[in-house]
Amino acid sequence: MIFELKSDLPQSTQDKIDAIQAIPSAQRTTTQTAFLTSLAPYLTNLVISVGEDGLITSASGLTVPTGYAGFRKGATFIKTDATTKGMYENVGSTTVATWDLLGETSGTDLQDGSVTLAKMANMATASLIYRKTASAGVPEVNTVATLKTDLGLTGNNSGDQTITLSGAVSGTGTSGITTTIGAGQVHGTHVATNLIISFSGLGANASGGATNATVTGVAAGDILLFAFNVTDSTDDTARFASTANGANTISQLNTDLSAKTLRFLLLSQQA
Repeated sequence: MIFELKSDLPQSTQDKIDAIQAIPSAQRTTTQTAFLTSLAPYLTNLVISVGEDGLITSASGLTVPTGYAGFRKGATFIKTDATTKGMYENVGSTTVATWDLLGETSGTDLQDGSVTLAKMANMATASLIYRKTASAGVPEVNTVATLKTDLGLTGNNSGDQTITLSGAVSGTGTSGITTTIGAGQVHGTHVATNLIISFSGLGANASGGATNATVTGVAAGDILLFAFNVTDSTDDTARFASTANGANTISQLNTDLSAKTLRFLLLSQQA
C-alpha cells in the first residue's frame, strides 16, 4: 500500500474536498460528510520530509501506516491524535513498514532474564501471581485466600493434618503412622505365597507318630506356614488331639527346625 496523500487524488476530487471543507461542518449534508469520511486518510496524512532517493523520511497522520511501502527504514511517523507518546520509527523495510513506538521497549529488545524482580510492580504481602480471570490476558496478583478458594481448600490448612484409620487396621497421626491390625483380621489369603514353606518326610502311622521331617528354603526371620494334609480322621485325632502324639509331632518339628530362627510357627490342619 502507498501512503495516502491528497495531492495524489484527481484534481476534481481535490477541488470537491476543498469546496466541502469550506462549508461549516454543522451545515454540511449527510452525503458531503460521508464523502469526506471515506477519504479521511488523504485529508489527515502529511509528508514532512523526503530523502534524495524519494523515500519518505518523516510523515504524520491519524493512523500508523503499518505495512505501507515508500518509507525509508528508520523513518519517523507522528500520530497526531496521540495523547501521550506518538512518535514511531520504521524498523521494517522500504516495501513493508513496521513501526515501533519510540521511548517504549518492545519484547524483542529485551534479553532473556534481564528483567529483575525489583523492576516488577510491587505486590501486597501474602499474595502471588496467577490469572484468575477466564481467558488469556494480563497476569494478576491474588491473595492466598483467593487461591485456596480456587483450589477448593477449606479449614486453616496450616500444616500436616491428623489422619485416623479405623476398621481392620487402626492408627492415627500426621505422618509415619503406626498402625495396629485388629484381632482376627489376618487370614490365609493375606499371607504372601513366597512365605508358605513346604516340607517332606513327616509321615503318619497308625499310632499317629511322626517320622523325621526335612524343611528347605527357610531363612532366619522367615514367617512359616505349615499345612498338614491328613485325611484319616483317626490319625487326625492321634496327631493333633492326643497329648503324647501331638507332643511328639511338635517336638519333631522343633528338632528339625532347631537351626532356624523363627518369628512365627503357624500350624493348620487340612481335611
